[in-house]
Formats: sequence, structure tokens, C-alpha cells
Amino acid sequence: MRLEIRPYQRPFRKPLQTAHGLWSLREGVLLRLTDDTGHIGYGEIAPIPWFGTETLAQALTFCQSLDSPKSDFWRNRTTLTEADIPQNLPATQFGLASAWANLQFSRTSPPPPLSPSPCLPLCTLLPTGKAALTAWPHLWEQGFRTFKWKIGVADMAQECRWLEDLITQLPPQACLRLDANGGLTLPEATQLLELCDQVNQVGPHPKSLSPLERDFEEDSGPPLLPGRGAGGEGSVDPPHPKSLSRGERDFEKIDFRPPSPLGRGAGGEGQPGGEGQIECLEQPLPPDQFLQMQHLAQQFHTPLALDESVATLAQLEEHHQRGWTGLWVVKPVIAGWPDRLRHFWRQHSPSIIFSSVFETPIGRQAALTLAQEYAQEVPHPLALGFGTLGWFADDWDSLAPDQLWDRLSQSSPL
Repeated sequence: MRLEIRPYQRPFRKPLQTAHGLWSLREGVLLRLTDDTGHIGYGEIAPIPWFGTETLAQALTFCQSLDSPKSDFWRNRTTLTEADIPQNLPATQFGLASAWANLQFSRTSPPPPLSPSPCLPLCTLLPTGKAALTAWPHLWEQGFRTFKWKIGVADMAQECRWLEDLITQLPPQACLRLDANGGLTLPEATQLLELCDQVNQVGPHPKSLSPLERDFEEDSGPPLLPGRGAGGEGSVDPPHPKSLSRGERDFEKIDFRPPSPLGRGAGGEGQPGGEGQIECLEQPLPPDQFLQMQHLAQQFHTPLALDESVATLAQLEEHHQRGWTGLWVVKPVIAGWPDRLRHFWRQHSPSIIFSSVFETPIGRQAALTLAQEYAQEVPHPLALGFGTLGWFADDWDSLAPDQLWDRLSQSSPL
């Protein structure tokens, strides 16, 4: 068995503004496992240290230790388990586990396609602020029915006015997901959720129900095309740089199914009274304010989702033990051991929003495979956040794993 690594750097078309500063370069490492019969498996380690993962240097150091002269890690190895990789290396766990699984798959089957077989309608990212009011019609004409809007970037009173205008403009079939990235204060989150409940035209939160016990209904909008890459069918390039501010900082979304409004509108079952519907609010408060977010989830009808609070599987399990019953944003590539994630959803039946961390097609395929498994096991899978195609100044998203491997200029055999 031989492990090879190829570090990569991918410049964004335009640096992304995050809560931790400008993100100009996505760095990671591709893995290739080759067995004695020539079968190959690909994986990817794509850590994000400010989300609580290991650093790239720590991941590389561990990988290098596996094939050092003093190590017999790969000798006569027939299986790879979670115990073989330290718990403080969640992105490394995912990358090596994915490479191992891909190797086993290559021994019996052709390589998997770049995208899963089900149609994946894209949920597009709107520019922040007032620009969203003029950006959505063009995207609607392209077939988008679910929109994500970053909030917490301007005065809350002003953002609430923009939100009211946006919801009034959006057609009844539209779904809007709000993402605060943990940037609101408790009074701001309360003000926003009061408006969200008004928009969704719901009464007080039913005390006997959790946000996950409400019915889901299918959207009547037309199905969209599968996402295939920058410029391809069903894909969308990032908005024009002049229309972007901090709204370009995170992720676009891909719907795994047509959007399903969570509330009830005056226009009938599942119809938001002639206006768009707010699907959920992601991470309104910083991770250290979990109890306050729990209280908000109990106080308001609009569903809340944890994101930054649950970057790793250890954090997922911790917050489940602490009683969270809302939505979960899971980024598989940095979460940890895939089988542990499967066990988590099969044991606890959480409502998961699978999301990207700007990985390459190798990591994305492994993550989408998990998302597809989950979607086949739950009755109402939620929107899938993998609309990151087109955000980089390269054509990697159109390449197969072996082509991407060959594209990288330097190889580092271990």
C-alpha cells in the first residue's frame, strides 16, 4: 500500500469576507492510496482551523508519519478504523477514510460520478443588503426557487426593512434562508425572529411541538437541472463583484429537493399568502451562547439551525446531549469519521443541512455520497449546501479525480 499527497492552493475569484478576515486562498491536500494490485482511491483533507479543525501543517505531519521508515502503518492493512487517526484531526479522519472507501470501491466498481444521480436544484446566494432586492429576479428566471441571504452585516432595523421588501417581492414558491453566521446580539436575534414569524404568518410557538415536528410540503415550482460545474447546466457563476460585499463570504446552496416551506401562509396549506417564505435562520448567536439559542428556538416558530457551533462530530454529539432539537448544518469534510456521522443520524434522526467548505471535487463527491445516503433514509431531506461551483479561478470543478490529480504540478510521495 502506498500513500501519496499533493498539496494544493486555489485562489478565489475574489477574496471572501469572513468573520475571521479575508479568505483569498483555499488550501488543502489531495490523497491517493494505491494497493499492490494497482487499484487507486482518492481522498481530500481540507481543514478550516478557525472552525475548530486541525491546521494543514498538522494534517501533513500526521500523514507523513504513516509511511516513515519506523512506521508499519500500511503493512498488510486490510481495514482502516476511526481509532487509527487521532480525534483532534477531524479533516484528516474524513480524508483518509474517504480515500480508503474509494479504494475499496475501485476494486469492484467503476469510479463514482462527480455528482450524485438525483437532480440537485441550486439554492443561490444573494448579495447582502439592499442589492438582494434587485438581484433575485434574474436568478429566478434561471430557475432558482430557494435563496440564501446573509444578515447581520448592517443595522438590524435597516435589514429588517430590506427583508420585508424582499419577502414582498418574492413569488409564493420562493424560500428564503437567513444566515447570521453567529453575528447577532440577543436583542437583534429576537427582533429578527419576531419579524420572521410575522412573515411566515404563524402564531406563538406550539409548546408541545419542536421545530422538527412541523409538516413539510413540496414546492410546486419546476424541477431544476443537475449541478455540473462552473458554467454548466444548473450551475450559476458568482454574482458580479460589484454587487457583492460581505455576502460573498460563505456558501451558496444546492437544494437536494424542491424547497418545502416550513410554516403556514394565508394563501392555503404551504402557501405563504402570495409572498415568499422564510425557511430557517442559521446560527443567530455566537457558539458560546447556546442556552440563549435554545431559548430562542423555544420562543419562536421559525426554525433555527446550528452551524458554527457544530463543526465537528464531537460538537454535534455534545449539543445533542445538551438538548438541541433544531436543525443542524453539517460540513462532512471537516466533521470527522464518516461512519460516526452515519451512526449519529441513524441513532438520533436529526434534520441535517449538509454543506460545503469549498473543497475540490474529490472531497465534494465524498461528502455528497454521505448526503445522498442520508436523503434516502429520511422522509424530508433539507436543502443541501454545495453550490460552491464557480467561486474559484480554475476549472477544477469540471475534472475527474485522476485528471485533477494530474493537474497539480507537484507530487509528494510519502
